[in-house]
Amino acid sequence: MNKTHQPLTHWYPGTVAGIRPSAWWYWGRAVYVSRRDYWRITKKFLAVGIPLGVVGVLLHYSLAFWAAMALAEIGLVLLAYSLFGLYRMYGHPGVSYIRRLVELGGLEGKITVADLHIGTYRHASSLGRSARSHHSIGGLLERGRRVARRSSAGCP
Repeated sequence: MNKTHQPLTHWYPGTVAGIRPSAWWYWGRAVYVSRRDYWRITKKFLAVGIPLGVVGVLLHYSLAFWAAMALAEIGLVLLAYSLFGLYRMYGHPGVSYIRRLVELGGLEGKITVADLHIGTYRHASSLGRSARSHHSIGGLLERGRRVARRSSAGCP
């Protein structure tokens, strides 16, 4: 047994310390991290679609063939929708969203975000029932000390 540690190599390029990656890099990284899930889903679509297509072609059963084509189209639409969703979260729209959250917190200048937790739909939904608007910014640090813990909810 060999006890030497072999570092993992990744296909996706890493970042350079001190240089912030572009929004495209973050989106690409999110897709790279999700690659196994995408492959798992693709195999399920293929496991159903290929036999349907083969039955349709070999047995001249057009309903099976067109069902396979519909399944392929649905799979491609879902893939595109997923990639677009990842772009909205990690790409350029996500950067704008984070900037807007910081503006809502009334913060200016150089800040370090230690943790920005937006929450889940369940949390947002329950907050929405009790107030017309809710703004929450927390965990923001400036030179190692906390500068803001702002939360406001209520009617405008």
